[in-house]
Amino acid sequence: MNDQTNPQILRSLAKNLKAPMSFDLNRSNCGDVSLKILSDLVSKGYKPHPYSFNSVISFLCKLGHVNSAQKLTISMPFFGCRPDIVTYNCLINGYCKLCHIDEEDKGRRVVYGYMVKDKVSPDLFAFTCLIDGYCKAGNLEVAFELLEGMKKSLFLPNVVTYSALIDGLCKNGKLERAKRLFCEMVEHGVRPSSAVYTSMIDGHFKKGNVDEAMKYMSKIWDGRVSLDAAAYGVVVSGLCNNGQFDNAMRVVTDDFAMSGFSPDKMLLTTIMDVCFKAGNLKAGLGVYRLLAKGFEPDALVLSALMDGLCKHGHFEEARGYFCKEKANEISYTVLIDGMCKEENFSEVETIFSDMLGYADNLQ
Repeated sequence: MNDQTNPQILRSLAKNLKAPMSFDLNRSNCGDVSLKILSDLVSKGYKPHPYSFNSVISFLCKLGHVNSAQKLTISMPFFGCRPDIVTYNCLINGYCKLCHIDEEDKGRRVVYGYMVKDKVSPDLFAFTCLIDGYCKAGNLEVAFELLEGMKKSLFLPNVVTYSALIDGLCKNGKLERAKRLFCEMVEHGVRPSSAVYTSMIDGHFKKGNVDEAMKYMSKIWDGRVSLDAAAYGVVVSGLCNNGQFDNAMRVVTDDFAMSGFSPDKMLLTTIMDVCFKAGNLKAGLGVYRLLAKGFEPDALVLSALMDGLCKHGHFEEARGYFCKEKANEISYTVLIDGMCKEENFSEVETIFSDMLGYADNLQ
């Protein structure tokens, strides 16, 4: 019998952990089930390989059972294996994704507790993942302490590291510090990504610093970086919320075409809704017309359109866009709310009765 466990054995085990009926699996016993099977393997003469443990630990983390994964990590020495950097990176990533990194300071405990004990040095991925986790938890003090620890370990921050820190600073309103970090990033030869520009723009828009936001926008317009759908959504929303409708429409019409970016239906619906909520009916209708040229308006699109029209007092026009075949609960609710505001109660009764009759067909 082979004295090393074929990694495929526990990889298969990891996949089979998806079947609760086979193992009576739940959040509290994932680690116990894994330990039991590993113990059975050892009793039959198998010697588990660290890679096998890492496969199971990674899978447990993906399931969200990070505490069970940590329990399994602690047990590794009893099976003649020692956790390595891959093991700890799985745990760190798992805690970060569950937003548990700041609970009882688990992130630093993993790095400066268990990792130090096992003589495993954090790598660039570990530091960056931890920094991102603490930033998302709003604990910027620890995030910057980790940055210093990272530099002392001779790891240079990369674009992902800077992006996490800048986003954390912007979300917490620390725009001057974010600006200094942005400049440091450029000075060190790290090219800002779409995510970095988006964070800076979003942060300044939310503070009402339109001029500062536009400075970063100008760099985008100069062709230094291309934006994705999420970034364009942030940019257009920020422009609309600050009354910059002309610039917002410039992005929607000109920038999309020049950059070769094709907005999807969801992005255009979001932009249309933002225009309406910001008080610009004309811009919202302009986006709807653009959307209708490339897509078939569905219940979500029509609901947003009717809501915008009703909020601006155009109740009859909103009624004209109502389509039973595409209606959903939101569509009916928007229309009923609009008719109530117009005090057209007879129409409300008609629409409500219509809705009850169409209940089984609502999207």
